[in-house]
Amino acid sequence: MSYANIDDNIYDHPKFANFGLAHLGLMLASIAYCSRHHTDGYIPIGILQTFRRQNSKQSFKKLVENFITIGVFTPKFSSTSEQLLVGFWLTNYLDWNDSKEVIERNIERLQKKRSLSTPLLSTTQRSLYYLP
Repeated sequence: MSYANIDDNIYDHPKFANFGLAHLGLMLASIAYCSRHHTDGYIPIGILQTFRRQNSKQSFKKLVENFITIGVFTPKFSSTSEQLLVGFWLTNYLDWNDSKEVIERNIERLQKKRSLSTPLLSTTQRSLYYLP
């Protein structure tokens, strides 16, 4: 299970002061997606479109445009076409959350530590310790 760091002042941060809960929801969903999938802050356009379940296409487009305007999202275009939008970078994500590289290193370290620890005892072996 993964986790993400979220500033506890996010609900009244100046960037979001003029926006509603829909903006906050999009922000939290974006952070959670990046954390769970270790994307280093990248959100593919297809994933972003799944976040719009509760909003009309027009209102969701406005949410995303607002995020671009205030610098929360940085658009990413295809390497073959500057007209083809393929996703967004969540600006400053790595300032507050670990990168994929750091997460993988931590997982590897924990797995190594577990493999070096004392093996689990079988039920029979455990019962020998509790004999009167």
